[in-house]
Amino acid sequence: MHYRRKLSRAEQYILDKLLEIGQSAVTHYTFFRLIQVMYRDGKGLYLRHETPTAEDHYKYLRNMREANVIRHD
Repeated sequence: MHYRRKLSRAEQYILDKLLEIGQSAVTHYTFFRLIQVMYRDGKGLYLRHETPTAEDHYKYLRNMREANVIRHD
């Protein structure tokens, strides 16, 4: 698939997890949990914090929307 821009490693991780879930719709809570798992398992993703902040959650949600990976229904 082509996205509006190249995904960061963390964004690619999120995309891979979303594809593993295989659902056509994902709730905010599911996305929140994916971010939590990413920070727990995120070796080599160059994350800025040890645990995600609310700002991190919104940043990844916004970035994934801007890259056209996900969209609001």
